[in-house]
Amino acid sequence: MTGTPNTSLTIDTHHHILPDVFWQATENATAPVGGLAPLRWSREASISFMDDAGIDVAVVSLSTPGVHTGDSAKARALARRCNEFSAQLVHARPDRFGGFACLPLPDVDASLEELSYALDILKLDGVVLFTNSNGPPVVDRPGEYTCPTARMVSLRRLADRIQPYRTKRGAGVGPDGQGPEP
Repeated sequence: MTGTPNTSLTIDTHHHILPDVFWQATENATAPVGGLAPLRWSREASISFMDDAGIDVAVVSLSTPGVHTGDSAKARALARRCNEFSAQLVHARPDRFGGFACLPLPDVDASLEELSYALDILKLDGVVLFTNSNGPPVVDRPGEYTCPTARMVSLRRLADRIQPYRTKRGAGVGPDGQGPEP
């Protein structure tokens, strides 16, 4: 070896958080949204896991189904609280954490507003989008975004992660923005 220090990092870009504010807002501590009851999340437990797994930095994000569980006003408030939680985590430990914003999709106007807040004010690193948010898919073909929020993410050249999510057939909105999915 020539004495060159190892400058490589192991970065986990699929590191989910479920902060207490999420549990409180969804009122689903015993039967959580999404059907699985993961362990309670904490910064300390997350760092311990990262250390055990050899992960240097984790980019945190919420998993499916995200913050929108049927009520747009509640989804906007929950996205804001979860993004502020992520930003506090990142600012407290920038050596260990980055953060992807969550958005209250399918509410496009609120999502565009939250996207600006999360990136421009909170300084989060990017955004997580779900393949479907009770509407048309986010991407029709590789690089071709159908959702206005996803188009904005692309235009801003943001880091994004597309999280797989399938809604129940007939529960979403069809491609024309009206009625159920085909």
